[in-house]
Amino acid sequence: MLRNVTGTALMVLILAGWTTPIRIARAAGSHAREGMYLHLKEQAKVTEDLILLGDIAEIKGQDAFLIKQLQQILIGKSPRPGYTKIITLQSILYQLGKRHVDPEIVSFSGPDRCKVERQCREITTRELETFFVRQFHEQFPDDGFELDGVKGHLSTNLKVPAGKITFEIASREPPSRSEENFVLEIRRDGKLVRHVWVSAKLRYHLTVVIAQRDLSRSQQITSADIAPQEKISTHRDLDQISDPAQAIGMICRQPVRKGTTLSTKMLEKPLLIKKGAIIKIIAENRNLWVESLGKALADGYQGHVIPVQNLASQKSIYGEVTGENKIHINF
Repeated sequence: MLRNVTGTALMVLILAGWTTPIRIARAAGSHAREGMYLHLKEQAKVTEDLILLGDIAEIKGQDAFLIKQLQQILIGKSPRPGYTKIITLQSILYQLGKRHVDPEIVSFSGPDRCKVERQCREITTRELETFFVRQFHEQFPDDGFELDGVKGHLSTNLKVPAGKITFEIASREPPSRSEENFVLEIRRDGKLVRHVWVSAKLRYHLTVVIAQRDLSRSQQITSADIAPQEKISTHRDLDQISDPAQAIGMICRQPVRKGTTLSTKMLEKPLLIKKGAIIKIIAENRNLWVESLGKALADGYQGHVIPVQNLASQKSIYGEVTGENKIHINF
């Protein structure tokens, strides 16, 4: 234990290892050389990343400005959350010397070392999984799936800095597979402090379109041929049709058995114009409407733009297919 280290003793330490004079700025207008007393604590607890002198020592005196300066002197980095670190008087003297502290104005008392503990928040695997599920539903609230088999990958309880802790899933896009590995970011006061892996199985709530009867190749689908159906699936096929309106009027590219879930790969738009067919050309603007005949130079589906030869002028033009053997041109 080191008690009552006076300015003279401090000067001996300085002369032994330091070559730079030490002094600290005093408050403006203060001319008295009032004594400052620093009592080092035997134990201290910190919450921040850095240890300040005011965290580990009691500083007294009549110069409030100087006390505040001394309290803000950086002593070193804090230990990891939940761990401890020893700060010696020698290291404190070194930091005071770097800040030009006048040895005549500081007297020391207390032990010659302080045991500093970094306060922490301890999170169990169960708590981590709960936080993940809550955050998952906040980030992806309306995407038609639910979680199952959530598992946090922790070998021991997780120790994070004490303070305002928030959780955020690193992925900004909704998941697309039945099983996913997610990175859960743990932040303290908005700053990233840790990230951990969490795995989960996904169950999708889907609306699909089912064939109500056997459908033949090239058959055009009507509302009586299909029906929507709700189901839960472990995967989501982006090709599956979810709205009957997407299928009505389409043509089957292949035979489809009753009960089959329809997908876009099974269907195609009906062919409204065959290459070489004589078709109607409608050209119009706000003031004029003209109708003529032409020869299709390509097959045409609803909404497609195809080349057509005008039979009157023999010129090739392009128009949008708007019906059976009919194109439309705006000019």
